[in-house]
Amino acid sequence: MKFSFLMCINEIRPFFDVAIKSILQQEYAEEYELVLINDGYSTEIIQEYIESKFSKYNNFKYIKLFHNQKNIGLTKSLNLGINLCKGEFIVRQDDDDISHLNRLLVVNRILSKNNDLKLISSSFE
Repeated sequence: MKFSFLMCINEIRPFFDVAIKSILQQEYAEEYELVLINDGYSTEIIQEYIESKFSKYNNFKYIKLFHNQKNIGLTKSLNLGINLCKGEFIVRQDDDDISHLNRLLVVNRILSKNNDLKLISSSFE
């Protein structure tokens, strides 16, 4: 697997649905995963919410949800998440970010032309 999206959540915010959909609807044809770190929010609520909202997407099987026992903060949660990602490259996204549908296509194209890159950043609209 080449890409892992990494996102931390500690509550369900207004743009959460759109953020997840923008990941699950990527035009990238190869397998990728979404690693969600639940930082101390209700395990049952998050689990039910994710299953009810996103199970209809083909990429739903690539959502991996992990739960912290208590809130440990964004930085520590991300550090835990890095170790859980199986992708060669980690794509960071917050729970209120929206990815362009061709985000992975563009990143993959850049990486294929530049083997020595370690970090790619983008702007926002």
